[in-house]
Amino acid sequence: MHAITDPLSLHVGQVKDKWRREFRETLDQIKNLEKKLDDIKRKLEAADEILDEAKTTQVSQGASLNGIGKYAGMGVTDAIKAFYGEHKYQGYSISTLTDRLQSEGLKSDAQNLKQTVYMTCRRLEDDHFLRSEWKGTFKVFKLEDSKNGTLTPKN
Repeated sequence: MHAITDPLSLHVGQVKDKWRREFRETLDQIKNLEKKLDDIKRKLEAADEILDEAKTTQVSQGASLNGIGKYAGMGVTDAIKAFYGEHKYQGYSISTLTDRLQSEGLKSDAQNLKQTVYMTCRRLEDDHFLRSEWKGTFKVFKLEDSKNGTLTPKN
């Protein structure tokens, strides 16, 4: 009886080892697929933002003159936070950000709105809400944790 169990135990052990290897390989494949899925999700979000930006540029500039739009009645800080809440993955230059905010209703009495937007973005960067990076010759601002698409302000 002892002679029968040794080959049986050996065989069962080999089968279990094979299954463990297959299990680890399958887990690795799942992890790689999850990474690809996350990457595709980020790309789709960026594509949605690009489409949204294209639609926004088609909107009449009259919206900001009439006080109409999603940023109408907001201050610069609140408008920037709301904007980045909707555009989580893409970085924006100060010029583009200012134009987008104005086209969607932001009004300000500031003499130089771009300077005000820049200073507000720098303050939000100090508060760890935004981060900046150089894209060629200009600086863009994006969410601090835009890789995950989450807002991470220090409030």
